[in-house]
Amino acid sequence: MSHRTIFLCLLLILTSPLALAQAQSSTAEADRVLLKIRELDLLNQILPVLMRGDQIKKILPALEKAREAERRIQKDELSELKGIEATLDPALAAAKDKGQVPTRETLNVMFGALRDMRTKRLLMVAEQSENVLKTVEETLDEGQIKAAANSLDPRIGHEGMDVSKLSDRDKLRTWVRIVLMDPTAYGLLVELSRKKEDSVAESKS
Repeated sequence: MSHRTIFLCLLLILTSPLALAQAQSSTAEADRVLLKIRELDLLNQILPVLMRGDQIKKILPALEKAREAERRIQKDELSELKGIEATLDPALAAAKDKGQVPTRETLNVMFGALRDMRTKRLLMVAEQSENVLKTVEETLDEGQIKAAANSLDPRIGHEGMDVSKLSDRDKLRTWVRIVLMDPTAYGLLVELSRKKEDSVAESKS
């Protein structure tokens, strides 16, 4: 099943009233199963590329840098959110207690902060995607790169665009961003690299 199909299935399931009620009563159980679905979805995009253990190990450091960049921006986002909390609290109290609509100034502060955070995050993701993409291109062979580029439905990550104009590098970049840089993918790649190393060692013994 494709990434898009799984996403749509999850969307339909999770937005039903019954599913919402069940999720509220057993969030941990739902998260556990959803994680397995996500892992299988990612492996469906990773395994056909046939990366060797040594190749995965060369890519992992680039992913670690991306993960560190993610942690930094999360810290910055928390700081920015805390910075506007003093503006939000009185406005929220006035809205609840007195029925006062938030002022234009309050809304500007709120949406301005969200807009700034989104811009910074998009820049970070773009930068890290290019770094990982470069490593992937330097590490994988031509056949593997082609398999990765064609792994995803080209409409994924390019909603509203004319996908016929996408280059193979554009498609590879999307695979890197959506698949390799997914937080869940890192652990899977580490596990795969170890299993492949063990398999090579056993074949030599």
